[in-house]
Amino acid sequence: MDKRYILALVLITVVMIGWMFLQPIMSPRKPLRQRRSNTPSVQQETERPKVSGKVVTVPQVEHSDEVGGEKETRIEYQDIAENDKVNIETNYYEAEFFKKTATISSWKLKRYLKRGAKNGEKVDLIPPPTVLLPTYKHCSGITFPGLAENIEWYEVDNQESSITFKGIIENRLEVMKRYTFHQDSYVVDLDITFHNLTDKRFPEDEENSGYILRWGPGITSDDKKGGRGYGPKVYRPKKSESEEAEPPIIWAAMNSRYFAAAIVPEAKLNAQYEKNSSLTSKNQVEYVASPSDAVDVIIPGFEAGERRTDRFVLYIGPKDDDFLKQVHAPGSDDPIHLNKLIKLGFFGWLAKGLLWLLNAVYAFTKNYGIAIIVITTLL
Repeated sequence: MDKRYILALVLITVVMIGWMFLQPIMSPRKPLRQRRSNTPSVQQETERPKVSGKVVTVPQVEHSDEVGGEKETRIEYQDIAENDKVNIETNYYEAEFFKKTATISSWKLKRYLKRGAKNGEKVDLIPPPTVLLPTYKHCSGITFPGLAENIEWYEVDNQESSITFKGIIENRLEVMKRYTFHQDSYVVDLDITFHNLTDKRFPEDEENSGYILRWGPGITSDDKKGGRGYGPKVYRPKKSESEEAEPPIIWAAMNSRYFAAAIVPEAKLNAQYEKNSSLTSKNQVEYVASPSDAVDVIIPGFEAGERRTDRFVLYIGPKDDDFLKQVHAPGSDDPIHLNKLIKLGFFGWLAKGLLWLLNAVYAFTKNYGIAIIVITTLL
């Protein structure tokens, strides 16, 4: 064997071993493949996700108003503190929720370290509040376009593996928002139950006749400049020639080079998508992809007296092919191709083949460094 070839193999081995010890970002362990049932439920784990914080019920004050000579009782809810939060911890992430807005304020990945951090700081997929205030509170937030008032959240119920927020809009629409967490997964089940208390459609405005489930603006990136070609992305079936309107979406996501936050609606909701670029004027923020954009998933409104539960799946984590392929829409086992978020470039067909070969060798060696050396030798 040629001496230069032997020297090259030795150098490759040294580099791979050094990379294994110096690489600051740990690769996530592959989860057990589990088939999701039609009904979202907490997986049977030996250890439950940890939910900290007490049940919060905001004091209610009754006011008697005289309308048209008749007394009418009006319930007024007191404000939850602006920075009052509830914490979640699983094997994969640590998350914080604002109780006042029922939205995510922090989502730290336990197995990924922030680039350049010397104190072991974890990657937080929610951009820093000092950069994006006040719009960063919209991560998983619900809004009704055209309505001056927002949902007034008045109760937070922390269960063993879930959080339930209860709110109301001017005694016209009741809302119950339930997040269910899984110990060894980046998937979160989100069920939102609405009850229209009026005898009219809600909202009444025909042009703004639904609500928006939003993620953004922006998502944390490993690239100081945020990375080009990333940000909002939507996936839907191809439009047929006979269709005039766009078909309902399968999923919408905000993504950076290595991470993504995706919203997957139940198929029967006929959800649509819109890119929102009006939340902030900041076009570039260090280590934030697409800081001026948000993902808006638009859902139809409610008929008079209607009570309805809308189901979603959220994926908030790394763009790892094994994790992404396991995500399904609520009530379905059909593939949704969330792994299309992974960009392999012009030679994607070749990269997919090499990735398959790498995983096949890794299955035997249980070491990516050795697997790369084996593939290099074979090629």
